[in-house]
Amino acid sequence: MSMTKEFNGSYVALTCHGPLYLRAPVHTVWLHVSAPRHHLGAHCINAAIVLPSRYQPLLPCQALKESVQVYKDHCKMAKEFHKVKTEIALLEDRKKELIAELMEDEKASVEIARLEEEFRVLSEENRTLVKVHSQRLETLRVLSQKRQGSS
Repeated sequence: MSMTKEFNGSYVALTCHGPLYLRAPVHTVWLHVSAPRHHLGAHCINAAIVLPSRYQPLLPCQALKESVQVYKDHCKMAKEFHKVKTEIALLEDRKKELIAELMEDEKASVEIARLEEEFRVLSEENRTLVKVHSQRLETLRVLSQKRQGSS
């Protein structure tokens, strides 16, 4: 997330360029410069900026405790929303990684099965060839003995 600040008279515009995983459009929050900073809290501004503009907290009426409390609660919820949204994005990324690993494992399993079958076929062919070779050697030995016996 990146923020740019612009000054326009007695107002400050904070513009947020949200992370791609939030798929959120750019939002601008206008803050009155004369508003007491200790009541706003930077964490609230940062968390609220990622919210769609219709859900961004409005500045409280400093004269009303309830208004300030609602603002603080809203800021807290915006921060929690941002945290959950971030966790969801991280979990979705991990899910994609695991699916890719699973696909690789499945490909490897198929390749292993193919190689095991090829090994089985070649081992059987080898046993057959060794048996035929032994039979031919025995036949050659018998013919050799007959030749030597007749000469």
